[in-house]
Amino acid sequence: MAPKLQTRVKEIIGAPNDDEVQVILNQWADNLTRYKSKAKEIADACADNTTDSKATETQAFIDENLEEYRAELFKLSQDVCTIKQSIQIRIPEIKEEDNLNGFESQLTSGSAGDKGQDKAAILPLAGKREYHGARAAIEEKMNPVGKDAEPSKAPSYQRQLNQLDMDIATRMSLSWSALHRATLNILVAYSNNQKKLVAPRIVSDRSWS
Repeated sequence: MAPKLQTRVKEIIGAPNDDEVQVILNQWADNLTRYKSKAKEIADACADNTTDSKATETQAFIDENLEEYRAELFKLSQDVCTIKQSIQIRIPEIKEEDNLNGFESQLTSGSAGDKGQDKAAILPLAGKREYHGARAAIEEKMNPVGKDAEPSKAPSYQRQLNQLDMDIATRMSLSWSALHRATLNILVAYSNNQKKLVAPRIVSDRSWS
């Protein structure tokens, strides 16, 4: 990289800020207990909410928790980008002999050591939209619109709605557990490799040293 461009890029990106990363990691450590509690709370609260009389209450509970989960997942994604950028600035080129135990690749893939386990059960950022879409499809069959349309009397539709609520509650519980597992894996990996990350072996005109 030309000297002038290299200087400009440094100004844009900024120097590595280990204090900012440490603040993030400490917040994650503080959140571990809350993630476990949320997983248990949702599992317990929705375990017996399968009757028609509790359907509205259950849906409101799910909506609230889906929004909380979405906000938490978005914040964690931003945090991972900050940590990853800090590492990439210090270590422009990861080599096999650096022996970072796949930590940088964990951040890149977002797997955080999960290796794809329970991937289908984990809710994405768009989980709330997908939930409402699935609910709307069933509700439209229960209450069709049109000149000669009549509400369906099939009890299976209501059972479908109840089961949908239970399924999404189960996925929420698993997703909070996955956040706990992922953040814990990254905390352990960062701790195990902290010396290499803060003072990498590579020192060249491409690094910030």
